[in-house]
Amino acid sequence: DANGQSIGAFANPTDITVGPDHLIYITDTDNNRFVVLNPDFTLNKVISSFRHTITDANGNQTVIDDVFNQPGSIFVTENDGMYICDTTGLTSSNVDAADASKVGADNEAGRIIHLDQNMNVIRIIWGVSSPVLPDDFVFRPSKVAVDDAGRIFVVNANFNMGLIELGRDGAFVQTLGAPAVQYNLIDLMWRAISTEAQEEQMSTFQSTEFNNLDITEDGFVYVTLDTYDEEGTLPDFLKKLNAKGGDVLKKMSDEYEPFGDLRAVGFTSDYNGPARLCDVTALDNDMYAVLDRERNRVFVYNEEGQNLFEFGSPPDDRDGMYTSYVNGTLSSPVSMDWMGDTCLVLDSALDTVNVYTPTEYGARIFEATRLHAADRYDEESQVWQEVLVLNNNSAAAKDNLGQVAYRNEDWPTAMKYFKEIYNVTDYSKAYKYQRQVLIEQNFIYGVIGIVALIVLIVVIKKLWKKFVPKADEKSYWGRLGYCKTVIFRPLNGFWNLTKEGRGGAGAATTILIVASLISVLQARFTGFIFNPEAENTNLIVTMLTLIVPILLFTICSWAVTSLMSGEGTLKDLYIGACYSTTPIIILYPISIILSNIMVEEEGNLYQ
Repeated sequence: DANGQSIGAFANPTDITVGPDHLIYITDTDNNRFVVLNPDFTLNKVISSFRHTITDANGNQTVIDDVFNQPGSIFVTENDGMYICDTTGLTSSNVDAADASKVGADNEAGRIIHLDQNMNVIRIIWGVSSPVLPDDFVFRPSKVAVDDAGRIFVVNANFNMGLIELGRDGAFVQTLGAPAVQYNLIDLMWRAISTEAQEEQMSTFQSTEFNNLDITEDGFVYVTLDTYDEEGTLPDFLKKLNAKGGDVLKKMSDEYEPFGDLRAVGFTSDYNGPARLCDVTALDNDMYAVLDRERNRVFVYNEEGQNLFEFGSPPDDRDGMYTSYVNGTLSSPVSMDWMGDTCLVLDSALDTVNVYTPTEYGARIFEATRLHAADRYDEESQVWQEVLVLNNNSAAAKDNLGQVAYRNEDWPTAMKYFKEIYNVTDYSKAYKYQRQVLIEQNFIYGVIGIVALIVLIVVIKKLWKKFVPKADEKSYWGRLGYCKTVIFRPLNGFWNLTKEGRGGAGAATTILIVASLISVLQARFTGFIFNPEAENTNLIVTMLTLIVPILLFTICSWAVTSLMSGEGTLKDLYIGACYSTTPIIILYPISIILSNIMVEEEGNLYQ
């Protein structure tokens, strides 16, 4: 402190907040206090008590020195003081007699304490009541945020009906954004056939609880959930709630959502399952950051839900006692807040505040995002080019450069960047305009080419009939050509294929090989919009994905006919299976051409 005396170590710190005054408020839960630091991280003060007046049953007022009990968080406003969540601080000795009923059993109830900057009590919210809330509801606020209109949003411990919204007067308004219930299909089936007695012993389906929140300047509320389905179902770990409780969080796509790491990554064996978010912070220019306590990382996103960068890491698992913490490693992060572009992460296991300042790479990304918010696109493009110099694999830089090129109607450049990051939707939009330009520039040549192709086909067909004799139906070419009859007249075609000897093993093998080769061409040369991974095609595997099933089908069918005393031989079944792949030879070349002409919104016709 100012006198050089130690204030002691943290004990289970749970929350960190940077106020509008740039002071840093740390919730030191087990010490029942708040440690306030200056922007340079020197001690400003310690808040461990406050004074307020209570009224007894006879109307007599008494001023008491009150203390906190397991405080959960603090929210500091610019003009309206600070709101403190005292999770279990409501007791019979510090509450007005009129509100004594809200204390509850075992003094487990909490309160929200509204103080001004001089630590004078403005009001204390002892509890809330509403027919909407369950009969056994206990007011235990753990996190709180207040918007400019004075609305108070509360995360309540052991409450799964969403956020609690209170009005300026502290009265209950509504619950917001209750997380969807996660159902287990097997449990649902068991429940459907169970008796009432069995159902009573089963666990009920309940939605999960929010664990943290933050509020934007325009009144939207970010909330996080610290849970996931062990069987792989991914709930909405992060939501952005509007005034009605609707989730308006933007996502890049259904596959890539702003949830941190979805899959197991990293160098320790404990990285199983998706992220576990424990905090969210709304940043300037509609950016936001989430803290993942599973992987000890902070992920930063823009308004569109695009991951800009991430930082932080766990301790090296080779250090069994976790005694060495270097390079910004974290052990058990519980909360974060931002002071400008500097991120502060509170670690409850280390009892420390880790301070992360942006590198040149991060600073350039922040600058580009600011320029984008200011609609200064040319300058934004220059900064993203600088980001690419620092990291040529930056998906954010390439996507935003593609967006700038799109706005400037430079379709080829936009397509180039979108293709590099597999952004199919925006690539399709740019290609749609580029296709229109190509059609306008080459319309005459296209018409001439189509007419010439039709004439060529007619001439070749006449010359073929005139100079190429019809193949004997028992010859190799005759059997090969019989595939057309099999496809267009299947009932007679497949009957005569074996009964009349119209098919042959050599012709069947040729059809299978050609179909597999065309499958390779289809996998490799399908347009980017319909197959973004075309360039990564494994030719051998693609061929085998057709050949192996045909062979397995043939063998299994022969085994069944043998057991059932059927007439089909292994050769007959093989010939029939191979001839049935003829549609691949006919349709795949057409699909290859269409896939390189069509855009995403025309995909139904392509499919």
